[in-house]
Amino acid sequence: ISHNGGARYLTRTIDTLLESDKKRIWKGKETYPTENMIEALISKDLNALDIQLNADVQIILLSGLLVKMDIATMSASLEGRSPFMDHVLGEFAAKIPSEYYLHGGRTKAVLKDAYHGLIPDEVINAPKAGFEIPIVTWLRREFNPLIQDVLMPSNAHVRQYVSDDYVDCLIAGEIMQDRNWGYSLYSLLILELWLREHEM
Repeated sequence: ISHNGGARYLTRTIDTLLESDKKRIWKGKETYPTENMIEALISKDLNALDIQLNADVQIILLSGLLVKMDIATMSASLEGRSPFMDHVLGEFAAKIPSEYYLHGGRTKAVLKDAYHGLIPDEVINAPKAGFEIPIVTWLRREFNPLIQDVLMPSNAHVRQYVSDDYVDCLIAGEIMQDRNWGYSLYSLLILELWLREHEM
């Protein structure tokens, strides 16, 4: 499938539902397309890489990574600092031509070149290691009985808002495998638990 702008960002980065998905599965009132919100944030006169970087700062960084770090450090009574978030460094990085970011086909080329010889090569060239939780493993193992108990019943609250076919196919692993099945199913589970707590 060929996507542009906001839709491309969703499928390549956030892996959430596109407007076409929502129209097919959502039973509630019409929603404002997420693609349109993203389109409003990104400048149309940037190249593809700069659009991705710009959107990452405004979406992933501001509403995700920084928030998660703040919550995690505060829960342990720690004060966290992000040295690369210094505004002077950020302003400098924004002026670096985009071709430098993938120089020689290497990701994070500017950062790796800046620290070459200062820290060991095995650190610089180590594969990316995030802080993601093993959500897919949990959903298929530990959380599976919970999913069966909470989402499978025909009277599950979430089925008032999302089509039965979508819920059943998601649980069975028949859809969203090319996007982010784990995130989608986990979101459905959390929505159901929230609805049980808050619906009259």
